[in-house]
Amino acid sequence: MRQKPKEEGGHAKKRHTAHMVRGVCIHCNKEGDGKPKLTQGYPIKDDYVIGIIRWLKRKTRTEQKNRLVVCEKHADEHEKKRGGFERSLIIYGGIGIFLLVILLLLNLSFGSLIAGLLLLLFLVVTAHIKYVPKAEGI
Repeated sequence: MRQKPKEEGGHAKKRHTAHMVRGVCIHCNKEGDGKPKLTQGYPIKDDYVIGIIRWLKRKTRTEQKNRLVVCEKHADEHEKKRGGFERSLIIYGGIGIFLLVILLLLNLSFGSLIAGLLLLLFLVVTAHIKYVPKAEGI
């Protein structure tokens, strides 16, 4: 079963429901009783941020071992948020690289290199405040 294409800027956009799995939606994850609500959705890719969160939850023994998904209802919203996160990561990284080059041009030294790299790292970590994980099939 395929979903109807969505018109966006004159181009039809198709999503395949073949990749959908059962899990907990990251947007509508709780029912009224506080238990995770299982739903059909697009699976979230396990990347470095999800891996760190799962590792921390394992160490604190609060891991629930849920499969994370994005339900069809929230797919468009998730796609917009993910696009915003990717743009902010590129912008913050670009600003950090620009400042690193400026620092090196002003004073070519090991200290300038370290300061520039720390500034770049700070900006990239700051961009992760708006982190949205990537969903497969969206």
